[in-house]
Amino acid sequence: MGSGHVSVDGGVRLRGRRGAAAAVVEDALLTRAGHWRDQALSTPGRLAAIGLVLVLLALASGAATGLAVGARDTRIDTLRGSADPLANAAQDLYSSLSIADASASTAFLAGGLQPRVMVDRYDSAVAAASAALATATMGVGDDDTTARALLASLSAGLPIYTGLIATAGANNRAGNPVGVNYLGEASHMMQTQLLPDARRLYSEQSAAVVDLEHRNASVDWMPLFIIALTLVLLVAFQVYLARRSNRRLNFGLVTATVAIALMFAWALVAGLVSASFSQRAAAESTGPLSVITTARIAAQQARTDETRNLLARGDDSAIPQTFDQRMVTIEDALDEDDGGTDSGARRNLDAWQAAHGEMRHHLARGDYAGAVDVAIGTDGTSSGTQFVALDAKLEDRIGELRARGQRLVDDSARATGFLAVGSAILAGVAALAIIFGLRPRLSEYQ
Repeated sequence: MGSGHVSVDGGVRLRGRRGAAAAVVEDALLTRAGHWRDQALSTPGRLAAIGLVLVLLALASGAATGLAVGARDTRIDTLRGSADPLANAAQDLYSSLSIADASASTAFLAGGLQPRVMVDRYDSAVAAASAALATATMGVGDDDTTARALLASLSAGLPIYTGLIATAGANNRAGNPVGVNYLGEASHMMQTQLLPDARRLYSEQSAAVVDLEHRNASVDWMPLFIIALTLVLLVAFQVYLARRSNRRLNFGLVTATVAIALMFAWALVAGLVSASFSQRAAAESTGPLSVITTARIAAQQARTDETRNLLARGDDSAIPQTFDQRMVTIEDALDEDDGGTDSGARRNLDAWQAAHGEMRHHLARGDYAGAVDVAIGTDGTSSGTQFVALDAKLEDRIGELRARGQRLVDDSARATGFLAVGSAILAGVAALAIIFGLRPRLSEYQ
């Protein structure tokens, strides 16, 4: 009994001692928390806290600027390395297919033994289409399922088309009328499957280029906002510190302010210049390039319509209407690119239309041989000669516009070339300057 009583009493004393110890610890923590609170609310505590915030903002300014420049550089690299080459390959594919179709129909008009120049033009167009198809296939990403499906369809369809053309040519040389049927089937496949797929591919890749240029044409305002906020707080802090310490200037804070101001000016000017070059690339290259590409395709398809009209001996009334519509498309494109395209292109177009009218006149009189001579003759007044001259000028204009766009994109990249490194250096200088500027003030309270 006695021993049990002692044990209970000992347990009570033990719990009492533990409670007292906990109370002591709690009092010590409260005392320390109060000390910390007093330190934080004191003048040196406030100065240290504000300085820490300013240091973090200075570093954040450099980091935000570097991230924004990195994102812009990534978009520019994507534009130069994949988007623009893919769009160009799609444009080459589209144009080459149209040239091949027009050349095949033109060569067919010559009768049994097709002229070498026409055969070479067809072969070159098919080879160019195959090369563009291979380039586009290698460049399209695995995640672009639509483009890959279009490329797969084109890869499967092009050999079938060339096979039909080969069969049509063989029958034509043998004098078999069935050759016209094979040519018609091949042309129908080109107009209803291959060219629509190529046009869709070109439209999608061009849209990707336009999207990247549009995003690069805007200034990244978030880094500028952070830099401006840091600059305003630095100035406000110096005013506050001058009033508290009766000193006008703090060398460290002035140095930090100059560094942040330089960062703001550099980021603003570089951003505006880079965005301006991207805007010019869209306005002076990508936009007109789409217009001239459309005109060139329309010219090639108009040439196909012209030769198909001859092969049908003028019996298909829908073909002349389609031809006239394509002529309007070309005229509108040349008007929109007024001053850019070689002025001779307009003269070639007018001469082509005049020759086409003469060809129709021959057909209306039943002079088929005369109509064919106007269409594929080698003299300067034939529609074939004027079409080739117009196509060459449009091709040159496409190359000129693309080269201009590449130069402007390069200029856009150069405008922010050293901004990321420079902003990091200035941010580091500002952060160190803030620390060294506050140390003497804080030491005064010790």
